[in-house]
Amino acid sequence: NDENDPVLQKIQEEKGGLYFTIEGDYIYISDEEGKCLPVCKDGSCYKYQYTKNEHDILEISEISTIIKNLTKTEQCSAPAKAGQNFTLQKGKELSDNIYQADIMLNGKLVATLPKIGYCMLDDQLVIHNHVTEEEIKIPRDFHYLKVVKYSSNDDCQLTFCNFLGNEFFEHKKYDSQYSNVPNKYQYISLNCMKKEYKPNFCKLLNDKPSFFIAKGTTNQDSSGHCPADVFELTKSGKGKKMATLIDQFGVFNKEGKFQYCDYHTKADYDVYDSYKINKEYKTTDEFLFNDDIVLYTIPELF
Repeated sequence: NDENDPVLQKIQEEKGGLYFTIEGDYIYISDEEGKCLPVCKDGSCYKYQYTKNEHDILEISEISTIIKNLTKTEQCSAPAKAGQNFTLQKGKELSDNIYQADIMLNGKLVATLPKIGYCMLDDQLVIHNHVTEEEIKIPRDFHYLKVVKYSSNDDCQLTFCNFLGNEFFEHKKYDSQYSNVPNKYQYISLNCMKKEYKPNFCKLLNDKPSFFIAKGTTNQDSSGHCPADVFELTKSGKGKKMATLIDQFGVFNKEGKFQYCDYHTKADYDVYDSYKINKEYKTTDEFLFNDDIVLYTIPELF
């Protein structure tokens, strides 16, 4: 929050700190007992209705947006503004002279950049680990995607399957050609997609596939990295496009400079001296860097 915000300063002085309470689909500034506090000029309390993710969980990367809505909204015209200072920062070493790119909010880690990319090659989906240089090929019969629960917290993700819904990572146990494929590539996160829209995965939980992967349009400068597009699977076949699986990689080098490449558009990375993320992009896991680069991120939990 903005330390010069008069509304928040007053609350902190009177209450000894800031408290946020979640009640149903609403979040509001409260006292330590959960009582909603006045933040508007007229002395009223404002409760902000937020949108949870597909697992009905409030993501950490949404907190800054929520604070902004609590202190500067159309419903509440108090002259307050939440301070947001997103930056890229050199993180832990991933391999020799390659360091993780962390997204920081006011000095706290809120997200990291994906290390895995996806592209199409000769009718096969290629999973590329940009850190280890490992490449995994998913055969054509398993280019369907279904929604599954992948943790004890009822979190939902996509996994590869065939038209009948038989999962690739079950099939590979009995297929010597693919038996060595690591299980860490079993799921596709919604964060690793250039989304046309954001589906509610948990409402699509099914034994049958809900989507399928198809070859996208190759950029002439991408050195053959053809995008992997994701479409809805309907009764009549191909539905509307849901997303494109990302194939980008951003890290810091040993000199502390940020290097980034979107392999869907070019073959080699560019190096940047600026580490300021100019603004938060249209969804909570996407950020705009250098005015024209959308960074897709994996939110971190406290």
